[in-house]
Amino acid sequence: MKIDLTTKLTTLKGEPIKTDNGEIVTLTDVLTNSLLVDKPSTQVKEMLKKFSLATKISNAKDVVEITAEEATMIKELLPIAYKTLVVGQVWSLLDGQ
Repeated sequence: MKIDLTTKLTTLKGEPIKTDNGEIVTLTDVLTNSLLVDKPSTQVKEMLKKFSLATKISNAKDVVEITAEEATMIKELLPIAYKTLVVGQVWSLLDGQ
């Protein structure tokens, strides 16, 4: 599936979500940050797989192609790194909605 990494995440009022530094949060930020979070039971092989995908996403310009397996991995990590507002938006994007 192709993912538009330039997608900006928004509040429920439609305003861009910003970092503490005032930068607008994009899908690239959320996906890479999610992939760099580890569950307590994460094995090295899984860490390397996540790092590889985070690097692929980070290096992509506007659009990246990910597999269904990669989307599932991101979905499992999203709730560890982010709260409901971000998880809901990214989950929908990964489901193609």
